[in-house]
Amino acid sequence: MAAHAAPFAIVGQKSYSVIRAASCRARCDEEPRMKPLVCDTTLALCGLEPPEPMERVLAALPTLVDGRYLRMVIDREPLPLYALLTRGGFDYEVRGPHTGRYDIDIWRRR
Repeated sequence: MAAHAAPFAIVGQKSYSVIRAASCRARCDEEPRMKPLVCDTTLALCGLEPPEPMERVLAALPTLVDGRYLRMVIDREPLPLYALLTRGGFDYEVRGPHTGRYDIDIWRRR
């Protein structure tokens, strides 16, 4: 039996990358949603105590222009935020933890 190459490589035990998108968690019958190409705003939220990071993101969402995304940089994963984004009509992509931080891109669902 021939060995098959893995579709990914493990780079290290402590340094890893997770990419998730709201569309991955959506129902299977939904079309995947495309992330816009232009970043409108970057919120640097590392070191802030809860609930300030979530308050800042939620305050910035109404100003987000269609076709652009907001990047949130934070030092812990904001798990409660994901359900709020999905219910509010936003999609998101999570990358992290990179050197102890998460990069979360948020955009309006079309």
